[in-house]
Amino acid sequence: MTCANNTRPTSRGYFGAGDVQGTFSPKPDPGFGIHNAAWHPTGMFLAVAGWDNKIYILDGLIWSAAAMLELLSKIPVGASALRPDERLQGPQTISSQCTDPTKLSPKSGAVQLEWNKTGTLLLLQFENCPTVVHLYDFPALSDPFVPWLRCIFQHSKPVLHAQWNPVHKGSLALCSGSGSIYTWSDGWIGDNGVEEDMAECIGVPANSSETLFWRTNKNVSLYHILLNLLLAVTLSITHIDFMPKIHVLL
Repeated sequence: MTCANNTRPTSRGYFGAGDVQGTFSPKPDPGFGIHNAAWHPTGMFLAVAGWDNKIYILDGLIWSAAAMLELLSKIPVGASALRPDERLQGPQTISSQCTDPTKLSPKSGAVQLEWNKTGTLLLLQFENCPTVVHLYDFPALSDPFVPWLRCIFQHSKPVLHAQWNPVHKGSLALCSGSGSIYTWSDGWIGDNGVEEDMAECIGVPANSSETLFWRTNKNVSLYHILLNLLLAVTLSITHIDFMPKIHVLL
């Protein structure tokens, strides 16, 4: 992403020798250009977000949009709606804050774009929808390229930090300023014997949280950084659906 003097940011692709391969800018554009961008783990796609609550999935070879995702007001059929330890039933809406596009740097657009380790899931956080994490499912390279909204993960407070598990492709952790870690997993086995999404809450002995990060060893440890405390929560590599071990490190 580059920006010349007095021009809006534009996504540009460069070859190894430094030659420009293509450019992209959201159209129509409210005038602020590119807000965020993230490469697919294979390098085949680039997710580009403008300030219009839309995400463009660019083909890394021809630099044109192969798909477009956007912030919705209603959860489509087939997508799951979760809260920590709760699966929401029936039609659900997604509330977002009103923004003023005439102001400089309005509170809109995706503030976080992050692929999981295999590129089969894309995490989105919108600045004007801070309490909701959107998870999009991406097809395998051999399947038709039709990304779809798989799940929204709702919280009572704005999400401060969210990060994918570096080992298990279907595992996500986040924090929202409370004394808990929240996790999402795609490996829960439902009553009908079919895998389904599951959101859980892990309580930690603190009143406030700042951020978190993963570290791999024998198991996967999720480090939860609090205001003045560092905790390590040991999780299984393949499953996180059990009572974790919490260790006070500092």
